[in-house]
Amino acid sequence: MQFLRPVRSTVVKFVVPKTQAIADAVFVPDLVAALVERYKFWDYPKNNAQFTTEAKFVTGKFGKTNIEAFQIYGNGVSVQAQAKTDELEEIALDFLEFAKSKFSLEYAFAEPLTTTFVSAVEVAVSPEVSSKFEILRPLGERLSMMLAKNGYSVSTYEWAGISMLAEKATPLSSGRFSFEVRAGHPLGGSVYFSEAPVSTSDHLELLGLLEAILTTYDPPPSSQSPPGARAS
Repeated sequence: MQFLRPVRSTVVKFVVPKTQAIADAVFVPDLVAALVERYKFWDYPKNNAQFTTEAKFVTGKFGKTNIEAFQIYGNGVSVQAQAKTDELEEIALDFLEFAKSKFSLEYAFAEPLTTTFVSAVEVAVSPEVSSKFEILRPLGERLSMMLAKNGYSVSTYEWAGISMLAEKATPLSSGRFSFEVRAGHPLGGSVYFSEAPVSTSDHLELLGLLEAILTTYDPPPSSQSPPGARAS
């Protein structure tokens, strides 16, 4: 498995403020001006009402990372960019430390959930991965026949990806894991898009495990049609 590039990731840091709300604890124009100077934001809250309701900053830069969106909440901060999650976490932590040192905003990290991740990446995997889903071909053929009966002219449907979810166990449920053929690339190819609710490094470890499982799996022959499948 080869990592090609990050697509769009999000990191959220949850905190418990030890002082009053940010809008009450500091002079908001000073805070906004300081953040615009530090992170070079192109768009930002223009009045106190916007800061209180949204506090959203757009198109900035920190180090070599281009920030797409940066939001401040009453209980945390989120950063979104086409970058690895460790870069985004660094930005979130930099902001929290900056707010503490320059504006005396005191906080503690929330427990037990301190950080949430959405990691989206583009990867290249072994061609064997797609071939392992040949067992599903009768299903795709049957679906194509059904569509032809309705007047569509389509090629045979092929496997395009997988998706996994966990049962909601906490007030804040974890996100979806998905792995699918990258838009603009052929079915059965080797370039995939994947999204997972973990850090980029953990995400790539998962994808390596997925590739290892699929390339060593030997599916049974798929020559027979699934039960109930018959030509129309």
